[in-house]
Amino acid sequence: MRNSIIVMILAFAFMKADAQQKLSLQQSKDIAFDKNISIKNGGLQTGYASEGKEAASAAYYPKVDFNGLILGGPKDFVPAASGILPKGINNFYLGSVMAQQTLYAGGKINTGNALAKLQIEVSQTRLKQIKDSVNLITEQKYLQLIDLGEQYKTVLSNQKYLDTLYKEMQDFLKSGLIAKNELLKVKVKINGLILDRSKIANMKQVALLDFCQFIGLTYDPEIILTDSISQVADPASLYIKPEAVLTGTDDYKLLQHGVSAEELQTRLKRADYMPTAAVGLSGAVTGVINKGIGNTFSPVAVGVVAIPISGWWGTGKHILRQRKIAENIASNNLANGENLLRVRMMRSWYDLTEAYEQYSILEENLLSASENLKVSRDNYKSGLNNLTDLLNAQADLQQTESQLVDAKNNYSIKLSSYKYVTGKMDQ
Repeated sequence: MRNSIIVMILAFAFMKADAQQKLSLQQSKDIAFDKNISIKNGGLQTGYASEGKEAASAAYYPKVDFNGLILGGPKDFVPAASGILPKGINNFYLGSVMAQQTLYAGGKINTGNALAKLQIEVSQTRLKQIKDSVNLITEQKYLQLIDLGEQYKTVLSNQKYLDTLYKEMQDFLKSGLIAKNELLKVKVKINGLILDRSKIANMKQVALLDFCQFIGLTYDPEIILTDSISQVADPASLYIKPEAVLTGTDDYKLLQHGVSAEELQTRLKRADYMPTAAVGLSGAVTGVINKGIGNTFSPVAVGVVAIPISGWWGTGKHILRQRKIAENIASNNLANGENLLRVRMMRSWYDLTEAYEQYSILEENLLSASENLKVSRDNYKSGLNNLTDLLNAQADLQQTESQLVDAKNNYSIKLSSYKYVTGKMDQ
């Protein structure tokens, strides 16, 4: 019977483990790409821009319009006239059709198509920018969860150490080797670590909730993260000169697109003051129903030329000056943005190298703190130092371990940030 109960408990434990959702970093990114609202809207914006391009292309084709009119009433609105109109007229119809082909519109059609094409490029660049941003944030939130998990393990490890020390000191107390207050000091430290564990566990659940909401996943407190923080390595080989990648970044492309858009808007506005020419065919038929009065449809060729004159020295002159100012502003924004992007890359690089140096120093500190705790414990057992010295050594080790976990996570975050600002997020 006892063996059956043990088997059932183990089976239940295995079933629960299988039911727990496991999530890798790549799976998290895939879910975010599929469900993130910003990415969905970015895709819709690209489709919107594509439809605008198709609409602009339609301007190259002839326009055909049909108009129809029918009037009727119970009473004659044109009375009969002896010898001219035997019967009064109480209805009238008109039908007309016109086909027109633009020959020249001051460059407006070509410019409109170029602007529509640019909008597609802008929407595609923004979509990539959104994806990279979601990629970065997902990775950072994932790493934060791993960091909290490692912090929890660090506290748990130190608690186990103090639990062992507490049991030893209970034996010392029974043997009359120590005073009871020393035992109580260790108990206070243990309770402090229990409280720290509780705080970290709560922080992790809040971070997990935030993570799930961001990537579009249903919150589950039992989610298991399968990836760990990558090993820290000297980033020297990852350095990229800003000039080598600057023009390929999404931010720079958007600034360039801004300049191009302002230039095209100027060309579009200038077209309003250029001559236009169009040819076409027009025809109409009119008559009265059941009266035998009307005409036959006869097409007429139409040629239209319009030459704006007053616009060049009136409103148009000032509007075009406004457009030139807008172009200059966009060019200035490009130059300023280029400098800011270069500074951002260098700042991100220095942040990365600093994170590596910090981790390297803490690694050395950990070796020293571990050795110090070992020596302090041996000295305490030998009566060469007191309990306070031992607890301080343990606290120093715990602090160093915690700092090292944070430094490792910080390095990974700085590395992903550097890849993001240099346009290498996919690598």
